[in-house]
Amino acid sequence: MPQLPKFDRADFKAGQPIDNPYSPFIPGTTYHFTGRTRDDGASAFEPNPNNVHVTAQTRTVDGIQAVIVHDTDIVAGQKTEFTNDYYAQDKAGNVWYMGEFSTQYVYDKHGHVTKTTHEGSFEAGVDGAKPGIVMLAHPRVGDSYFQEHKPGVALDTAKVVAVDQKLVDGGRTYRHVLVTRETSRLEPTIVEMKYYAPGLGFVRSDEYDHGVLVAQSHLKGVEHGGAGVAATSGRRTLTTDWPTAAEVPAMLTDTVAHTAIPAAFPVAMPSGPDLAHLF
Repeated sequence: MPQLPKFDRADFKAGQPIDNPYSPFIPGTTYHFTGRTRDDGASAFEPNPNNVHVTAQTRTVDGIQAVIVHDTDIVAGQKTEFTNDYYAQDKAGNVWYMGEFSTQYVYDKHGHVTKTTHEGSFEAGVDGAKPGIVMLAHPRVGDSYFQEHKPGVALDTAKVVAVDQKLVDGGRTYRHVLVTRETSRLEPTIVEMKYYAPGLGFVRSDEYDHGVLVAQSHLKGVEHGGAGVAATSGRRTLTTDWPTAAEVPAMLTDTVAHTAIPAAFPVAMPSGPDLAHLF
């Protein structure tokens, strides 16, 4: 069962940088993602790019100084959601999710915004909401925890299912990858597998609803301080486009096949114990 992390304000200090290698949020950094998503009832995927910008701004949330991160979602060329996320790192290196203010945009057939909503918004310490952890300082297989906690609004959880993996995505290789399985009690049919690479953070996700793929996202590039610097790993440039159908077979290297990670996942697992018992 996921655990609600023990929150203690004494574990934080103002100005603490968020430098957890699996979830770094360094001010001035922008992460660019490509992806695709399937609308309800639609048989085809729509392009779904996403940009995440770490600002130099902070907000005090439940007594903690949190970094403000802008997250912009675009579907089929239209901005569908813009979120201010609030993150903070404690002295031990755990990255906490302190809340979010999210705006969703509804369009008419002419592309005009007809309505905005703020569904899913919450702030730790307000109306019973509590902070959660988005990345542990020392993640281990089997760790399970709440990432956000406000009953009826935000109840996302994560479980570490693999560590020190190799991920081959779009012809690029990430090593020492952490894999989590993320769910929400508010949407029990949805499962999202997320991949985190050291020094970069989140690099890929695959989301399923009732076992059917409904969305994917992967890292395209990173800008530091506004300069167009592509993310690199050794000599490899991580700036990529979504792999074509012809490229997919080459990505499937030593694929893991068990109930948690579908057979189509491009994950290469080292030799070791079977992880199926964790799910």
